[in-house]
Amino acid sequence: MGAPKNIIAESIFASVTPTLGQGQERTGLNGGDGRILVQANFSWSPIIASSRDTEKDYTVLPLDVIIAPALPAGLINHEVDQSDELNDIVDAILSSASGTSELSWSGQIFLVIPNRAGYIGRAKCFQQRFIGCSDLGLVHDRTTFAQDIKCGPTDSIKAVLGNYLVAIARQRNSAGLCDESTLLKEIDARLNFEWRFDQQPKHKTLALVDGNLNQKVCLPVYANNDEGVPKLSTRGTDWSKSNVGHSQDLYDPVNNPNGVVRLTNAHNGFIHGDLAAFINSHNQFDKGDCSYGKGDMGTLRLRTAMANHLNEYFAPVSNFDAEQITFAAGVTSLSEISAMVLCDPGDAIMIGRPCHSGFEKDLCMRTGVNIEWVSFAGDYQFSLLEVADYDAAFEEAKARGSNIKGLIICNPHNPLGQCYPPDTLKALMEFCASKEIHLISDEIYALSTYEREDRPSEKFTSVRSIDPSGIIDSRQVHVLYGMSKDYGAGGMRLGCVISQNTNFTRAVQAVSRFSSPSKFSMELAAKFLEDRQFVRQFLQKSRRMLLQGRLYTEELLKQTDIPFHDQGNSGLAIWLDLRGFIPSLGANYDPWFAEQLIASRFEEAGVLVDRGAVFSAPTAGRFRLVFSVDSETLREGIKRINYVLQHF
Repeated sequence: MGAPKNIIAESIFASVTPTLGQGQERTGLNGGDGRILVQANFSWSPIIASSRDTEKDYTVLPLDVIIAPALPAGLINHEVDQSDELNDIVDAILSSASGTSELSWSGQIFLVIPNRAGYIGRAKCFQQRFIGCSDLGLVHDRTTFAQDIKCGPTDSIKAVLGNYLVAIARQRNSAGLCDESTLLKEIDARLNFEWRFDQQPKHKTLALVDGNLNQKVCLPVYANNDEGVPKLSTRGTDWSKSNVGHSQDLYDPVNNPNGVVRLTNAHNGFIHGDLAAFINSHNQFDKGDCSYGKGDMGTLRLRTAMANHLNEYFAPVSNFDAEQITFAAGVTSLSEISAMVLCDPGDAIMIGRPCHSGFEKDLCMRTGVNIEWVSFAGDYQFSLLEVADYDAAFEEAKARGSNIKGLIICNPHNPLGQCYPPDTLKALMEFCASKEIHLISDEIYALSTYEREDRPSEKFTSVRSIDPSGIIDSRQVHVLYGMSKDYGAGGMRLGCVISQNTNFTRAVQAVSRFSSPSKFSMELAAKFLEDRQFVRQFLQKSRRMLLQGRLYTEELLKQTDIPFHDQGNSGLAIWLDLRGFIPSLGANYDPWFAEQLIASRFEEAGVLVDRGAVFSAPTAGRFRLVFSVDSETLREGIKRINYVLQHF
């Protein structure tokens, strides 16, 4: 798609009058009710961005300017053009303070997306992820930048810009340009006001006239909605900006053929019918099930049923016992609880990347725990060679003063869909023993593995099936498991952590009261696990259908020349490799921005797949596609993905 030209965005603040770069064109804007008005005057190739019904209410908004939080008034008097580096702008701001200890604040800074990024439809695609601004030199190397200012790749504009200004202020303080404490206070205060781009404006798709677009677009922009009431806490304010929405306009081949194809939810839709039939025939409860019972940590009946089940399928060296098992409302809760039990605020847990998208939030959001990321050559992290990468990352983090308390793995792996070989698991256990840290193995996809006839593939091996003698103290090893993946029972909200560490188990049980599971769910799950003949047939069918689903999806991807990671033999998803499409955007593109742009175009075409940044991928251009849906939905989703890539 051709690049739009001459897009200028200004805020409703009349005081903002930055000088435009040569060749740019000013457009008049107006407003006074909290709106940002954007007038676009540019041309692009006459290709409508979406293959969906253009009568739908959504916006294709060519916008190549991000409105960031307020900055000091010194910016107003500085002639800003696109060649300025952001630190030059900050220099001008600090210089304008003339060494005074107080700064007046107003106005906006405009961060121009690199290379005139084309359209980004649906303002909500901005959400709160910062997508990079190479034109101003803000994010040339996303990883290095994030490390330098202690920000992650999905931090909000507020966090990135605020931390960047803090870093600059500290660098400049020795020159005596301003008082650091005052400046930091002002930065913190002003960055509390943040524009939000997570609301979808209701406009018809903009029309192209002779290949040109020259219309004024009103884009609603929402600030923190706490005026007139006591403010939330700092963490409450941060959490209020989280993206927790899901599309409700879902695809149906008959009733809603123009709906959104969602290939993001990792649930096993192949077996939902069988599970629902079992529940409907076993939903008899007695009056005791209506009380709290003894269920904060899982009923004894359920814990015993799970222990017996895992003893059959996991082949542990020493049997699982009900006393080692603690249940809560999902593995998400138990990941967080495990982090709290093992780590003090400020401590860290190691994770190889890419990884399960929920790990960072689960382990960090409420705990004060940090993540130490481990990167490997490519995406592979399953051989003995990769253990050396863990060791190097540990020593580097230790040199920085990071106190690492544990390592978490996902086996079978999400999103790569592979299992760890026994030798690698042993080496990781030895590594954890040598560093005196805990090993947490998330084995929630353990029984969603399947043998392939077209190539050899690693079978699932639990860490509990490896003899720890002479390797590691068994009390350092903990297993996460649950009902959501292998059994398609995410709606039951049941997960468990299994440990031979009595103190760990007691601590987890003490905290699990805050996320105790439903007594009805526990009774149904116990009945399910106790029916051994049904469970065996159920899992056999699930594995057969997952294998068929993966092979069918791989064939569709091959037919459309969409590259993917072809080593998977477990789980519900396939890891797409779209890195080859990034160079077509030009050398000036930040690759992470390019990944976001691809994702936004998928969304415009009505198909949702998770991008690699969600899984902390080390390189941009990866996407996860969940294939455990009906074949019509899958075909339509891949058709839309292919359409976008063919017109990219």
